[in-house]
Amino acid sequence: MLFFHANQYMEVDVRFLGLLLLALAFTSHAEVTDWIPFELDSGHVRITVEVDGIEGNAIIDSGSQLNVINKKFIEKHDLEYEISTFTGVSGVHHKSRQPIYESVPTQLFGSEMELNLVGADFGHSGNALIIGAPFLRNFIVQFDYPNGRLRLATRDALNLDEVANLPMRAQKGSGRPLVRVTLNDEKDIWMILDTGNSGGIYMKRGIAARRGWLDEFALGKTMSRGVNGIAYTDTFTLPSVIFGPFKVKNVDVAVPVAGEEADFGERYKIQHSRIRGVKVEGLAGYGVFKHFVVTLDYQSGKGHAELP
Repeated sequence: MLFFHANQYMEVDVRFLGLLLLALAFTSHAEVTDWIPFELDSGHVRITVEVDGIEGNAIIDSGSQLNVINKKFIEKHDLEYEISTFTGVSGVHHKSRQPIYESVPTQLFGSEMELNLVGADFGHSGNALIIGAPFLRNFIVQFDYPNGRLRLATRDALNLDEVANLPMRAQKGSGRPLVRVTLNDEKDIWMILDTGNSGGIYMKRGIAARRGWLDEFALGKTMSRGVNGIAYTDTFTLPSVIFGPFKVKNVDVAVPVAGEEADFGERYKIQHSRIRGVKVEGLAGYGVFKHFVVTLDYQSGKGHAELP
């Protein structure tokens, strides 16, 4: 385990599918797509897509193990798709049983394709899709948060082995990106690097309780919304979070209220699958990496962060 020291890091004040790969609109060298603009809606990365010729939003969610279609979008536009089966889905707060829709016509990243999508309710009917690991694992994905844009690259175009500066690995079984962060110069923990998390840090209550942070820092209360439901949380501001070579200051943290639990290690996991590896104790979200250009390779579990 590495130990970090505050004076080694730049400080940032936060107050201020192989087949799909061939189909995507890459440049003439078939290596890197053009930059695609995205909107940030309460910290969620959203791009414009079409489902059955109807425009909607897609949330790019590195923490999701599934690609998901919003049932509200289906209902609003009177769409009908064949259901192949039902599957149990675990979110952060709740579990549910959801249908899998087959061969949904989708225009995504400039290309047309048919996707099998799990149905769920998330947000308003303008949200059409959640794009998660089943799609993103085929590429290197680069998020330029300050400039509101992203792009995809093949692995022969970007070699993260040479430049990776985030302590990361791919989660066994799901392939989701895990990153080790240091909380308040006191505690190293592994978290899912979750572009679908609009907050800063969402972690187990016991970590904050054992460190005395629930008594040391002023507490607030808020509501956390997941794909299967909502839950209430206690919140506070942590003076610092070390993220790779950077120290991010004044990061908002949420923990489940006393007596409640959250399933951080198996977000959107298909039930009954077995995932082993490092202990995952939370989600690192928008409040941690909003200042950076973040590059992720799901396959190798490597990542890089830099200021633009």
